[in-house]
Amino acid sequence: MKFRLRRTIATTLVLLLVLTQGFIFTPTSYAADTPNLALGKTITASSHTQVYYATNANDGNINTYWEGAPGSYPNYLTVDLGSVQNVYKVVLKLNPSWESRNQTLSVLGSTNGSNYTTLKSSQTYTFNNPSNTVTITFNETAVRYVRLSFTANTRATGGQAAEFEVYGTAQGGGGYPDLVVTDIQWTPSNP
Repeated sequence: MKFRLRRTIATTLVLLLVLTQGFIFTPTSYAADTPNLALGKTITASSHTQVYYATNANDGNINTYWEGAPGSYPNYLTVDLGSVQNVYKVVLKLNPSWESRNQTLSVLGSTNGSNYTTLKSSQTYTFNNPSNTVTITFNETAVRYVRLSFTANTRATGGQAAEFEVYGTAQGGGGYPDLVVTDIQWTPSNP
């Protein structure tokens, strides 16, 4: 009887460990996204044309947009997140009624607004109508400032962004659980 109880308990513990191993010991790729960290934050640009100011690019309105001055590449669009945040994704949106286009850009980050490092090297991204949305992911990095550097646009003479969104992990993120089980013991009440 005692042997059967021990075997049942041992089997149950092994089964429990096997079934929960992925949950307990394997980090998720990313914790849940934070809200759009750039929404309504201070945003600046190296230039703009007409009434297409930088502040249009993070106002939450897809119908307003920023456009860099004609022929003045590179065009920079920089958002100050207000404090250092762990970021790993930029979502760039154009007005969904616009024709499809390609824009070449890179993503840069900084903790002080002066010294920038490359988060994502320059690439050409296709904005397909009707969504006209591009998602750019990169290794999670702690930054306060996120900058887009535009160097080409097939439908305009400057960079364009209707919405410049920045996402990261919740504070303390990294995708790892905050509870890790390192040992399990069981003592029978009647040995």
